[in-house]
Amino acid sequence: MTEAANTAALLGRARDALEAYHEVRVDDEGVLFFEHSGIPWMVQAAQLAEGLVVLSLMCVVAVNLPEDTELALSAIERASELPFGGTPVISRNDGKMDMTLRYEFPAEGLSKDALGTLFGIMIGNSSKLRDALAAPDLLRPRSPRHRA
Repeated sequence: MTEAANTAALLGRARDALEAYHEVRVDDEGVLFFEHSGIPWMVQAAQLAEGLVVLSLMCVVAVNLPEDTELALSAIERASELPFGGTPVISRNDGKMDMTLRYEFPAEGLSKDALGTLFGIMIGNSSKLRDALAAPDLLRPRSPRHRA
């Protein structure tokens, strides 16, 4: 199969798995978009090498948070503890910060059910992190090693 066929097949299985629980939109390039509990998600696929097709998922957990280095570091620590290592990305130049979670994993050969299970875990992680951001005291570092 070609790279385009491999990524299209994987995105098709991903879409099937997601559509069991979410309304999924597909753009002209085949990128999947859905929302869960107010958190927007994007799913893409890429073939990195023959036999290595990966899925990349990203969601927006929070926007326009006040810039707070301790909160950002705590969120990074919390996200690193989540299954499958979602990585928050915090960025802004105007005194505010936004947070996303990203997941990338080899997915060629995974069934619709396996993908659905992984998606459920990742979606749950985003909700946990968003809930923690709503109660920042829950995110504060638990050990002195994370204080600057």
